[in-house]
Amino acid sequence: MKLIGFDETLGQLVSLAKERRLPHALIFTGIEGIGKRKLAMELSLFLLDVDTIDKLSHYPDFLVIDEKTNIGVEEIKEVLLFSSERPLYGRRKVLLINDAHKMNVQAQNKLLKTLEEPPDFLTFLFITSAPGRLLDTILSRLVEYSLKPHSEEDIYRALEDYSEAERRLAARFSGGSFEKAFSILEDEDLRKLFFFPEKIFDALAEGDRIKLLDYAQEYGGNRDHARLLLEHSLLWLRDLALVGQNRRTENLYYQDRVDVLVRHSQSIGRYKIPLLREKIETGLKRLAANCNTEYLLWTCLMELEEGIN
Repeated sequence: MKLIGFDETLGQLVSLAKERRLPHALIFTGIEGIGKRKLAMELSLFLLDVDTIDKLSHYPDFLVIDEKTNIGVEEIKEVLLFSSERPLYGRRKVLLINDAHKMNVQAQNKLLKTLEEPPDFLTFLFITSAPGRLLDTILSRLVEYSLKPHSEEDIYRALEDYSEAERRLAARFSGGSFEKAFSILEDEDLRKLFFFPEKIFDALAEGDRIKLLDYAQEYGGNRDHARLLLEHSLLWLRDLALVGQNRRTENLYYQDRVDVLVRHSQSIGRYKIPLLREKIETGLKRLAANCNTEYLLWTCLMELEEGIN
């Protein structure tokens, strides 16, 4: 995928590197799927004077730590060995740690000394969507570049190979993330989730706990689906607030469901929306803490039902 939206940032970083003013350790932060890794790879190409990403992946002066679950002491030992040896081909080496928040405390502490006293040939590039999970002692030694989510129109324009309706849907629900937009286009089950809040709020308004239990069982087996269900319920609440306040229908996520939104707004009451939003946000925090997904989803739906009725 092309680097979209961050050309100016890349240009600034390249200029600093040319002037030999680039900090030795950078961290790119922002939501998942906006292109943080792509930006870091493009910068690495320039720093190491390599032509393509494919060549970079086999380049001895470049190391990527890209673990799926946990970055521990063993991975940092590899980093320390890489940091102790001078470059083979040029003047620089680049270390890229993707999802740096996955480093456990022991790994972060082991890396700290190298960050404090880095070799003059090494550039650290950290990528994270959760900088708060890094130790303050690590963050204080990194120069942060906070990358903003992309606009709906930027994402729409980038999805050239899809139909008009698919592009609009994916861009609308992407939350500014290219990764999420592509997931929407490629996964029909995900697309169904976007419109499921209507069913949930129907059941909530009716006080139908049997349906709510069915929904918890249906989506509680997949943590990602449960998270998306709660996130899109927040979007539904946002739209409820808009139509309930002044019947505004522009900029709605669910533009084709205005009649249902108005009905829900009237039956639920717009003054209850802040309370419901708080309960869903609490559910998302519990979900991130690895609670039992089905039980958490059921509990959250029950709390919403009690808040309404």
